Amino acid sequence: MKFIEIRDGFSVSIDAIEAINRDTDLTSVIHTRFNEHKANFPYLTLLRILEGEEEEGPKQEVMHKLEAVLDRSQHFAG
Repeated sequence: MKFIEIRDGFSVSIDAIEAINRDTDLTSVIHTRFNEHKANFPYLTLLRILEGEEEEGPKQEVMHKLEAVLDRSQHFAG
């Protein structure tokens, strides 16, 4: 089960989320089966997080290349 922290110290199960409403430019409301929870995420940001759509930018490309090099190289811890 995966959770998302929607505000400081409060998390919701991703599987329990049924709907999302835009509240203000910087907040949204998450609807579960029986409750509503105000989230400290803009609506579109929250959708991207939940759908797993991270934008691939130059920084992400560099990280992927670095991970590939580190996975294939030998490490010396001495």
